[in-house]
Amino acid sequence: MKKIVLWFVALGLLSSSLYAKQVSVCTAYLISATAELECGGDFSGKSTMVQMYKKGWKISTDIGGSRKFIIVFEK
Repeated sequence: MKKIVLWFVALGLLSSSLYAKQVSVCTAYLISATAELECGGDFSGKSTMVQMYKKGWKISTDIGGSRKFIIVFEK
């Protein structure tokens, strides 16, 4: 239930101020350029921030959580 609420919050932030063609929401316990992210949405799977940038994704926003960080990428 908590994950669903966080997804809607992340997508709500995007729809209110940004119009992206593709959106991917990634989660991680630690944030760094080479830390592994678990992603879902238009890009699903595991990746790092560096790999996401190389594929053309840019960070739209990030949400700090109590246990995990949520990073929203757009393309």
